[in-house]
Amino acid sequence: MSSEALGITACFYAYSHLSFGPENAFTEPDPLRDWVQEQIQEGSYSSSSDYVRDLIRRDRESREQQIVLQEAITAGLKSGISQRSMEDLLEEAKAKLLVLNAN
Repeated sequence: MSSEALGITACFYAYSHLSFGPENAFTEPDPLRDWVQEQIQEGSYSSSSDYVRDLIRRDRESREQQIVLQEAITAGLKSGISQRSMEDLLEEAKAKLLVLNAN
């Protein structure tokens, strides 16, 4: 598992296991606290609050991306079976990619 994947996994684990107390302060189990402290010491975050804000932002972005993907899948399923050949579809995709790369 890449370090980024491990970090994101730890983020989601931490997010699902946080205990919130007075004034939204939170405590986490020792291994999670140690992970957050390591990220702070490495300079990735300035504080545990900064870490949690980033975790929430990433979670929101992930969920928004999932919604967009699901909408695209649903639209594709509703569009039915295309009468175009695979070659035609690939050529269209390549043309769109060239336009995107040109910008």
